[in-house]
Amino acid sequence: MTFPTLHTQRLTLRLPRTDNLPAFAAFCGPDRTRFAGGPITDAKAVSRAWGHAAKPGDGPDHVHRFVAGAA
Repeated sequence: MTFPTLHTQRLTLRLPRTDNLPAFAAFCGPDRTRFAGGPITDAKAVSRAWGHAAKPGDGPDHVHRFVAGAA
C-alpha cells in the first residue's frame, strides 16, 4: 500500500522516515505523555510511528515544518 505525500507552502504530510525517529521518540517522552499513559520506550515509539500509518483508513502520520526545518 502506498500513501500520498501532501505539500503546502509551509508543511509536508508524509509517512515517517528513519531520520525522524529521534524527534518522535523525544516527543513521546515523559514530559509530553505523563497524562496519556506515560512515557514509552524508543522501540514502542517506532512501533507507533509505523503501525499507525499502516492501519486501514489511516494515512501519513508525520508533519515536516519547512520554516523551522525540523520534524
